[in-house]
Amino acid sequence: MNAREALIRVIRGEDKKNIPFDLEIAASSRKFYKDKLNGMLERQYFRSPVDHIRPNFLKARQDADFSRYYKEDLPQNSFIDEWGIVTFVNEKGLTFHVNPMKDMESPEELADYPFPDFTRKECYEHMHEQAMAIKNEGRLAIAAAEKFIFAIGRDIRGYEKHLMDYYINEEFNEELLDRALECQKALVTGMATSGVDMLWLSSDVASQDNVFLSPIKYHEVVAWRMKEIFKAAKEANPDILLAYHCCGNVLPIIDEFLEFGIDVLHPIQPESMDFCEVKKRCAGRLTLWGGISVQHTFPHGTPEDVRAAVRNASKILGENGGYVVAPANTLTEDVPWENIEAFVDEGKKMWPY
Repeated sequence: MNAREALIRVIRGEDKKNIPFDLEIAASSRKFYKDKLNGMLERQYFRSPVDHIRPNFLKARQDADFSRYYKEDLPQNSFIDEWGIVTFVNEKGLTFHVNPMKDMESPEELADYPFPDFTRKECYEHMHEQAMAIKNEGRLAIAAAEKFIFAIGRDIRGYEKHLMDYYINEEFNEELLDRALECQKALVTGMATSGVDMLWLSSDVASQDNVFLSPIKYHEVVAWRMKEIFKAAKEANPDILLAYHCCGNVLPIIDEFLEFGIDVLHPIQPESMDFCEVKKRCAGRLTLWGGISVQHTFPHGTPEDVRAAVRNASKILGENGGYVVAPANTLTEDVPWENIEAFVDEGKKMWPY
């Protein structure tokens, strides 16, 4: 049995003993570890049982003049994504978004907006070969994508405007999220049929203390749409595994997540959620993935602190299976290399593949 097959057994609840490990270094931080990694990516170097690939999102971008949605001049280094959202980095290295729908008020204004077309086959045509290469290495092939429903509304509209829309501009918000839903159902359909083993969908809806919306409003507006997205993926490929990434304290709405039909929940931030409560709520229903602090333990702890955190999380979250030990987000350049090595070394003690 290879690592991919063994990991699938863990996720499906067939192996309740072994605890896999995973880690990811933020793309912007990999250059700081280049020499340590010998030119390899971290998952290859440390023999993580998974690897991530992505669609070519820009192939879905419509041939349109997005500048008409911006009143101000955009910085020269601006990047316009498939949704028309502008991203740029200022002179201090900080990343900013410019929101194309920030000045819209009525649903009629959405009628001619150039939403991305994720039905285009060229978005996914490279993925099958990449997925097969990962599988041939005995690792799980994961297709990843971000900004589902709430998060795309946040970035295309702006945080304040989008949060206000749930209460004072509901007609516009419903139309926007309906349009986003149709786009993203097409996206996950393409991803699910690309040859990968798992979809990894991200949409943060919580701070470290609480969710951004009331549980009632989340249920009424967001949850059913997220459920439709995961349903579309399963309809396209009944064997696909489904993972959902949502940072922060999601305990107030975790029962909604359990209705999504997902197999994995990530990242289980220790600053935000009590491990015992999370395990109690999710045991036997999905696999928990993450749990090791990237705010405290990884950057500021000693190697032994990292090892102790791995053991503690594995004892609680891994009781009777259903756990992958991993950082509670991507690792950045403030993490000492010795702590990364300690994490992997301790993780491999529980993962014989």
